[in-house]
Order: sequence, then structure tokens, then C-alpha cells
Amino acid sequence: FDIKAATTALVVGHLDRSKTRAMRKREMDFIGMFPKKYDDGKSEAAKQSDENRLQRKKVQAFNERDFATKLQMLKSKVMESDGAEINDELWEERYNWYVSYKRLNKEYPKDWSGFYRKKHLESLTPEQQAAFLALEDKKDEEKGKKKKKGKKGKKEKKKGKKKKEKAAPSENAEVTLGAPVPELVDHMHESVQKYKQVWATLDETSNFEQTFDEGIARKTVRGLVRDEICPNVDVQLLAYLNNIVGSKGKKEKKGKKKGKKAKKKKEKKAGGEEGKKEEAKEGGEAKEAKKKKKPKAKKGKKGKTSKAKKPSAGEKAVK
Repeated sequence: FDIKAATTALVVGHLDRSKTRAMRKREMDFIGMFPKKYDDGKSEAAKQSDENRLQRKKVQAFNERDFATKLQMLKSKVMESDGAEINDELWEERYNWYVSYKRLNKEYPKDWSGFYRKKHLESLTPEQQAAFLALEDKKDEEKGKKKKKGKKGKKEKKKGKKKKEKAAPSENAEVTLGAPVPELVDHMHESVQKYKQVWATLDETSNFEQTFDEGIARKTVRGLVRDEICPNVDVQLLAYLNNIVGSKGKKEKKGKKKGKKAKKKKEKKAGGEEGKKEEAKEGGEAKEAKKKKKPKAKKGKKGKTSKAKKPSAGEKAVK
């Protein structure tokens, strides 16, 4: 028995059988009669699913970049087409609030904080409004307490009063489950409402590539344009209204000053006329008194007044 020959035959047979199995596997895979197996242990369906997901992610990234570039172009278009209209809406909205504030409070507002507070309250639900107002009241009370304490709080800190230590929770204490967070519930409610109003009724039969919807994008861009215009409108309108109010106040002051000056002039004129009348009366009385004091000249026989004789040259020499 030749051991070397037997070993060679075994090795050759093993190699031939391995080649035959590999050829059979390739043939069955080519025909589709044998499932493919990969090194990671996933089936062909799972591998295809991963490839499809990767392809979708690539498409989403491309669409997102495309949306970002087109959004800027759409924003400039909306600014050109609807910018003036949005500006007028913001102007009118703030002006109406300004006038109503003056009617209610009998004074002009100094800024737009009250306007934005009112707008924020209108956007909330009744429950949220109550919570917001309660929080504001609480803050006001805390501020009032801090002002009242003043020096008392400082003295208490200096004395160094020891704080009471909180009792450690016992092992048998009951654990109560808290209610769901209101903010989370409100956010979920808003998301559901948005889906019902926007996406549930959106017709995407022609949007095979699943790109962005221009109508929704235009609404989004309009909001961005509105937010961009708001600060300029606030500054310009407030300056315009303050200028009008200031000029009105100056005119009222000038009118009051002019009224006082006119009254003084009238008083002076009235006083001057009375003085002139009194002077005229006094002048007339003085003239009459002078006439009375003058002696009347004596009349001659013929009724003519006697004239004084001139002194002669002799009389002058004697003198």
C-alpha cells in the first residue's frame, strides 16, 4: 500500500469535490434556484432593502440642497412681489393697536412690547392664556415682595439663620405618577392638527420625485419675509408716530403761549386806550381851568379893548 499515492488521491478528490460544489452553487445562483448568502448573514431581501434605503437617503440629501438653493430664490421673489403688501399689513396692524392703546390708557405707548404681548395671548388657547396670566401675576408678586423685604432680607442673611433640613423620604412612601407634561401634549396636538390641515389633504399625484411643494414653501417663505420686515416697520412707525405726537405737543404749547401773549397785548391796548382817554380828559380840564384864570381886558367907550401906551423918549431917559 502506497501511502503517498493514497494521500494524493484524497487531496485531489477533495479539491475536485470543492470545485464541483462551487460550480453547482454558481449555476444554481445563475438559474435562481438557490438563495444567495453573504458574509454578514443577511438575506437578499434585507440586502436590497439596505441598498434602497441608502439610495433614498442620497435622494433626500440632494432634494434638501436643492430646496435650500431654491428657497433663497423664492424668498427674493416673494420679497419683490409681496413685500409692499406685507409692509402695509404690518403698518396698519401696529397703527390700529397704537390708537386703541391711546383710547384705553389715555397715553401713548413708548414701545411695541404691549402689542407683541397681546399678539402672543391671541395665539394661545384659553387654558394657555390662563396659565400665562397666572405666571405673570406670580412674577409681579415676587417682584413686589423683593422690594418690600429690602433691608430685612439683608439682616436675616447676616444673622445666618439655619435652614430647616428636609426630611428624607421613607421607604414606604407612596409614589404618585405625574400627569403628562402640558407642553408635550400641546406640541403633539399642534402636530396632529398640522398634518390634518396640510399633509392629509395635499395632492401629490404629480410629485413623483417627492420634491418640495411650492405652495407650502411659499407660505414658509412669506413668514420668513414677514419676520425680516417686522423690525424695520417697528422702528420706522414708532419714530413716525413719536414725531407726530411731539410736533402736536409743541403746537399746543405754542398756541398756549400765543394765547397768553395775545391776552397781554389786549390788556395793554385796553389800558393804553383808557390812559389816553384819561389824559384827554385831564388836558381838557386843564385848558378850561387856564381859561378861567386869565383876566378879561377892559373895553372902551366904543367897546374896543384899551391898549397900553408906549413910553416916550423922555420917560425912557428919566428911567
